[in-house]
Amino acid sequence: MKSTDILKEHYKNWADTTQNPVHRRYAEDMYNAVLNGTHKEALREYGGYTSMLIEPSSGRIFNSIQEAADAFGVKYHTMQINYIRYGLKKIKK
Repeated sequence: MKSTDILKEHYKNWADTTQNPVHRRYAEDMYNAVLNGTHKEALREYGGYTSMLIEPSSGRIFNSIQEAADAFGVKYHTMQINYIRYGLKKIKK
C-alpha cells in the first residue's frame, strides 16, 4: 500500500468519525489535498497557523487572525486586540 493511500484512508476515516468541527475541517482539507497531490504544501500551511479563531454562532473557523480580519474588513492589529468584540473565540489548532 502506498503512503498516499494510507493518508487518504486516515483522513477520510478521521473526517467521518470526529465530533470536533475543527478536526473535521482539517481532516477534510487534508483528504482533499492528498487527492490533489498537494498534501505536503497543505501540511506546511496548516503548521504555520499559531492561533485559530471560531465564530461560535455560525461555527465558522478562521485559520489565522489575518483571515478573520479580512473577513470582517478590519486591520490585523484591530482583530488581534478586539477579536472578542466580533464574537470570536481563540482555539488551539
